[in-house]
Formats: sequence, C-alpha cells, structure tokens
Amino acid sequence: MMREKLMKGIRAPIVVMANNVVDAAPDANDFLSTGRALKGVSALAIVADTDVNIIAKTFLIILNQKKAPFPTELFADKYAAHRWLDKLKF
Repeated sequence: MMREKLMKGIRAPIVVMANNVVDAAPDANDFLSTGRALKGVSALAIVADTDVNIIAKTFLIILNQKKAPFPTELFADKYAAHRWLDKLKF
C-alpha cells in the first residue's frame, strides 16, 4: 500500500475527504474491513458532505464496534477536521 511505504512505520493522523462519494467498490469495502487499512493511523477525521453522511456514519459505527485504537470523528468541513486533529497534539 502506498501510504505504508510513504510513512515508513510512523503513525500519523489521517483526514479522509469523503465528499461526492456515491458508492464504494466491493474491493474497497473488503480492504477497509481489514486491519491493514488502519495500519499506521493515529487519528481519523472523516470529512463528508450531506450525500455521504450516512455512509460515513456507518463507517464510524463499524470502527467503534471494533474499538479503533485511535480517535475517530466525522466533520462537515475540512477546517473543522484539521482543528480537531491539531487539538490532539501528536
């Protein structure tokens, strides 16, 4: 995975821009359900517009059920997401 190669074992906060997402391919859903998708993530901020809020909230529920080992939050805009990540002090 490209992110793993770039990060070289370092954990970092991630902002996922989920705007204008209509559907996810089955391969993407399979990948997101694995631990590998979250490897190296220290916090996850999901930015979603109104069209994908239900999908993003469902993703958050799945993460919470798996007890994600990092803070996870949903935002309506990227600026709020970045402010939240800045407050976490990584």
